[in-house]
Amino acid sequence: MTLRILFSLLCCAALARADQSVSYSFQTTAAPLQCYRALCEDWIYTQWFFVRSAAFGGATDTPWRVMLKDGKIEEGILKVMEPGVALSYTFHTDGDFENVLFDFIPDSIGTTVKLTHTAPNEAAALAASARWDERLPLLQNYLNSRPNSYLVKPRGDGSYPAVLLLHDRFGLTTTIRDLADSLATRGYVVLAVDMFRGDRTSDIAQARTFIELVQEENALRAVGSAWQSLLADSSVNKNRIGVVGLGYGGEMAMRVLGAEASLRAGVAWYPGTAPADTILTRIAAPLMILHAAPALDKPTPQAEQMSKVLIQQGVRAETVLIKGDVGFAEPANGQAYSGAATAEAFRTMLGYLDRRLKI
Repeated sequence: MTLRILFSLLCCAALARADQSVSYSFQTTAAPLQCYRALCEDWIYTQWFFVRSAAFGGATDTPWRVMLKDGKIEEGILKVMEPGVALSYTFHTDGDFENVLFDFIPDSIGTTVKLTHTAPNEAAALAASARWDERLPLLQNYLNSRPNSYLVKPRGDGSYPAVLLLHDRFGLTTTIRDLADSLATRGYVVLAVDMFRGDRTSDIAQARTFIELVQEENALRAVGSAWQSLLADSSVNKNRIGVVGLGYGGEMAMRVLGAEASLRAGVAWYPGTAPADTILTRIAAPLMILHAAPALDKPTPQAEQMSKVLIQQGVRAETVLIKGDVGFAEPANGQAYSGAATAEAFRTMLGYLDRRLKI
């Protein structure tokens, strides 16, 4: 086949498609990376849209596939994946394909999300328009209320006690989601909050960077937004909400207790420091602190000092020693990780939450 004939065929194919595009733009308070993740990560996608399952390849030129709750299948190929910058994929329909492009542009509020959906004809463009008219308001609401966070509930209807779950320095990892799942099977609505605006890692050095760069006001704002989301959830008993945090999240849990008087209880796993005295004096709810220690009969100097400060400021704090190293609940901490210590800490925490939030 000559180049001239090939060129003619390509031109005819382009004319036959008569591509048409629909465009959208909206603003959200979420960070660009949170917007990106909501559109191409399995567990996040299922948080904001009515789907039975979602599977994304996670790399350029890999397939994606979504099963809607009505049984319909949507699928295509991921073409461009620039975290927090752009996302592009093909959308396969009736033997043809359409192209979808998202751009995530930082602005003074958070992010401007721009969408261009290119379809092969007018009918397909109208169908795409109807699809995004339905979905984008749901996406925007999710991004404004609890972006990148993980909500899990017990099976069955009812009004349940709830827990705000705050992650450690690694961000909202699988470890945190697994902990949320375990609490949900015990009868709690759990909202694991993303305090790092989409960042997460399994690398210790990068995790230290997260802690150095995180702005506390942003983290507290994320928790506050999640708190409002729980209050608006009909499955949550508004009078029985607690907060749990690991490591950095344990420190933040104490700050949250000082900021929100209606919280009923708090649990902090191996927090490094206590908040300022001005915050501690405002904590009205009971607090349990799970300190890591080499021996159960001898708290570390850090644990003794923290207990002393809490007592001095009138905090109703219960201290429990868990045999292990600081960071024992997170496998990314390497040798510090201990399944036995994690299991013991979970049993201890669960008993405490049951007494404070269920009885």
